[in-house]
Amino acid sequence: MGDDCNAPHYVHLEYNPNQLLSEWMLNTVLGYVPIMRGCVWVVFSGNRCNKKLLGYLIGDKETNKYTVELVRDDEFMGLLNIKEIFCDYYYPSYFTSEKYLKLPTLLERVRLSVEG
Repeated sequence: MGDDCNAPHYVHLEYNPNQLLSEWMLNTVLGYVPIMRGCVWVVFSGNRCNKKLLGYLIGDKETNKYTVELVRDDEFMGLLNIKEIFCDYYYPSYFTSEKYLKLPTLLERVRLSVEG
């Protein structure tokens, strides 16, 4: 993106301790990251040096709608002790090697890239 020369971008995101992680990602994190059709946002807790995967925000190719897929239990935010998050995005054109192209969906390609 054009403003990446100013990265990283920090913002304070509030959460309700009684809000589920999936709700927070869809209602709060998605309000922070740019909406891009057909992309997958990967959401980590921590920072670039010490990060733990929380889940994915999966963008529909035709609309601005997103769905959430977690890689952990959908717990209440008050129990998770999240202090920082880091988000990274992936587009289909990111994947060019045969290793990734044999996988049918962008989410599967992202999972292989992120989770190994």
